Amino acid sequence: MSWISLKRVHEALAAWRPLPSRLLLTKLRAEMNERGIEVQDDAIGNPEVGAVWYLRLLEKDEPGLQALIDRTVRHHSEQLLDQLLPQVNDFAARLRKIDAGKDAYDVVKRRFGLDLSNEAVLLTAKAGHNAFIGSKPSKSAHVDLGHILLIGGTYWFCATPACDMVPGQDRGSPPDKLPELKRFTALKLIEHGENKALRDANRGGQVFVNLRNGEGTERKAFRVAESLGSSPTSMTMYVENNGYLSEGLPPFCRVVHVGAETKPDGTMAPALVEQTALVCGMLRYEYALEIQSRYVASQARIGREFEAHEPQAAEEKSD
Repeated sequence: MSWISLKRVHEALAAWRPLPSRLLLTKLRAEMNERGIEVQDDAIGNPEVGAVWYLRLLEKDEPGLQALIDRTVRHHSEQLLDQLLPQVNDFAARLRKIDAGKDAYDVVKRRFGLDLSNEAVLLTAKAGHNAFIGSKPSKSAHVDLGHILLIGGTYWFCATPACDMVPGQDRGSPPDKLPELKRFTALKLIEHGENKALRDANRGGQVFVNLRNGEGTERKAFRVAESLGSSPTSMTMYVENNGYLSEGLPPFCRVVHVGAETKPDGTMAPALVEQTALVCGMLRYEYALEIQSRYVASQARIGREFEAHEPQAAEEKSD
């Protein structure tokens, strides 16, 4: 390529003004193109790794086959990224050095067109950032840990470990095991204003997520309990067709759970309720585990008989 051609490419890039985040992904792609064969050898692993994986693939029946493929591809992808990240990290450090020492808010405004010195703009940006890092597209062949389901106007979170959600795979022989039904624990999500959720973001129990709504997406914030320190509302549900989801966006499934009905004499009685569940979002694994841990802790709590006391105004002054 001639010097004139390079100069024109440079001018075109300068006029385009690509975002720093786009430059990072471009650098990652460039490293993959340049060092692809070299790093693929490490990502694939030795023959024993591939042999065991392919043996499992050949022996696996259709239920759970897609889950096995998904997990394997993710493992190899993580191994590949580990080989490429040092060069990308170095590039990010050199990119930062260009703007180091300048007013950070001015730099962000110039590069991203957002005035983060404006409180309202900053809050919206932080909520968008949290939803991006906390959630991902719900692309999965079956209901899985971290999925957010919209059922009858209420949002629920699948809190059952991923290994137990694999179709056709059950732990032991529970008495309620039924053909084509997959049991899971659902936690009720309570919609929370973004500003309030941001204030409690690092106290745990907060969910920031991008949800699919028809053809587009919408950002929402939830909490998993009515108040900090209280227990989540949980329900045992059963998803039909072994947990497999429909095709299309958003995917859906049919779930069954125990509800309540009014008998002719006016009394209440348990009743099975069957509903359609839209799978409209999914938390990233580490964020799903944080929410799951809150449910586990609520099940292991020990009752206490302490008496609480709210201090009077005079007592507060003496303190």
